[in-house]
Amino acid sequence: MTLSLVAVLGERIVGHVAFSEVGVPAQSGWFALGPVSVEPKFQRCGVGSQIIRVGLQALREQGARGCVLLGDHRYYQRFGFVAAPELSPPQYPAEHFQVARFGECLPTAPVAFHPAFSTGAR
Repeated sequence: MTLSLVAVLGERIVGHVAFSEVGVPAQSGWFALGPVSVEPKFQRCGVGSQIIRVGLQALREQGARGCVLLGDHRYYQRFGFVAAPELSPPQYPAEHFQVARFGECLPTAPVAFHPAFSTGAR
């Protein structure tokens, strides 16, 4: 993990988001968003959105080039993600692969997630 954030209400953790490096050295500066989790009682209250925004901003401030994810475009487009099926790792559903650029550059080849996220992928 490069960045791991939690949302806390009082003394209770109600949400979490993680970011990890992706790719090969040629894709240095690119990160994957996920997993994201929010305690069911606090879903649809903005908790997930808030910790995702804070995480993306922290990556920008650290000089990241962008972020990728696998997920529902209807949810993640609000954070600047757009479909990029041509960059999807081959073992994942390309229609769910998305990218948010923090500059002008895109990865130059399909993204490779950390092996810890590839175990059991279909």
